[in-house]
Amino acid sequence: MKKFKTLDTITIILVLIIFLNILFFHTSASNNYPNTITDTDQITGLNEKIPLAQDEWHTLFLGMYRVYNKDFNEIRVGSTTRNLVILLSPLSVVYMNSLLGGEHTIVGNLTHSYSGYWYIERAVENFPGNTFLSYIYDPNLQNFRFFTIFLRNCIFLLSVLLIAYFFYKNSFKVTALIYITLSSLSPFALKAYVNLYTDMTSYILLNFLILNLLYFKREKMISYFSIGIILSLLIGNTIGNIIFVPVIYIYLFIKYFKKKTGLVLSLVTFFSSYVFFNIYELTRSTGRPRGVDYIDQQLWNLWHYQTGHYVIEPSGLSMIKSIIIDHLPYSLFFMFILFFKSVETKKMQGILILLSLLQLLIILGSFNNAKYSSDLAYRNLSTLFAFGIFTLCLTISKFDTKFLTKKSTTYVSILILIVNLTFTFNEFQKKDIDLNILSEKYNCNNIGGQNVSDNIKTNLNIGFEVTEPIEAIKLEENFIKFFSDKKVDCVFIKSTRDNKFLSNYLLLKNFELKYRHADFMFFVNKNALEEEFALR
Repeated sequence: MKKFKTLDTITIILVLIIFLNILFFHTSASNNYPNTITDTDQITGLNEKIPLAQDEWHTLFLGMYRVYNKDFNEIRVGSTTRNLVILLSPLSVVYMNSLLGGEHTIVGNLTHSYSGYWYIERAVENFPGNTFLSYIYDPNLQNFRFFTIFLRNCIFLLSVLLIAYFFYKNSFKVTALIYITLSSLSPFALKAYVNLYTDMTSYILLNFLILNLLYFKREKMISYFSIGIILSLLIGNTIGNIIFVPVIYIYLFIKYFKKKTGLVLSLVTFFSSYVFFNIYELTRSTGRPRGVDYIDQQLWNLWHYQTGHYVIEPSGLSMIKSIIIDHLPYSLFFMFILFFKSVETKKMQGILILLSLLQLLIILGSFNNAKYSSDLAYRNLSTLFAFGIFTLCLTISKFDTKFLTKKSTTYVSILILIVNLTFTFNEFQKKDIDLNILSEKYNCNNIGGQNVSDNIKTNLNIGFEVTEPIEAIKLEENFIKFFSDKKVDCVFIKSTRDNKFLSNYLLLKNFELKYRHADFMFFVNKNALEEEFALR
């Protein structure tokens, strides 16, 4: 009876941690909408690495280009993350549409072609200057981007939970909780949650690679088939992952050499799926032989890292030292290879050795690099976190059952829950910040507001809540007259489904979105914008 109660408690804690993780990365993403193309935070004025939206050109922006069947030449970044964006885009469009303002009788001749993919394509193509900035200055495109990130993060959590289940079903309950917590709250995850680049995609694929190794069966052709697909997606995500191909196949050959047909199938699957997923990139041509552009641009990335980025940094041992120090203790998790004997089965011992060696190879592979940034290096070091956290948990799992009593198991589980709760609570607290500095920055005299926080000072309210049926054209006329009469310079508004007509449609005509934090938006009248703050 006591054992049942202990397990039931841990199960409840596990469910709570899952819920807290979902809430955490949802809030984390909504607290970090990209608001500028520069590195200067508009609130603090500090020069810092805020969500690096411009790099999402290669994933989000060009991914949508594929949806519209538009041509593009920039293929430095592989197709995997773009394909993920395409796969998730229908649900993201549904979410965007649910918050899209306007009404079919007042959108001119667009009518049935106003919302959905039409809206995204039109908003991007009609945007002045750098079209990618549309994802920064258009609240509807921001909603599309946000939900795509949210769905991607859900897939990441799913991959973590599947590995945690491996520990859980083998009676390593506390280890399962530790694994979820370290994976979800690692420095890598905390930074990767808020962007839509290749980093988190690689982490997800590495987790599924671990799952395939855990459940790999010599007699099951699906095991060889799935390994081939995952490796092709990894290489298609970034060329830096190519090291996995020979190492994994050498491991499979040593462990499962009797199944030569399986290995042949896996190799065939690897090459064919790589061609399938990267068919656009491989067939892209600018007058040169097809495939040459893709090879050149992929190799450019390697050259880029080996020659520097604006600044040329010391390579060799100095580079390795910087990576290890900046990412302690995760950068040393490969040393758990020394404890492989503590793992009970030979299969698990082999996996621990394999993953530890791959971590070490990734670190040593940075020897020739002349480009490094502690803020962004996590993008290329997902292996350290994905494999490192798993090998750590695999090593400590033995202590789970041998040294923890039923009572201490419950206490440790509660402590892990508190850690997750603390991170979520701290992130949630960031939703309510003082945005008044924006009105000073943009010289706002007459400030309007709706559903604003008590921390935001407004001189007047925009009181057009839809409390009874009203014609769309009449509602639009009322808003236009209001803004004309009041000469409103700036507007603070908390976007809701009730006021989406204002925040996500009408304000876009004469106002420019300059800042967004969670559901709070800040608009500036285009006529009142000084040249310094005009649309960039």
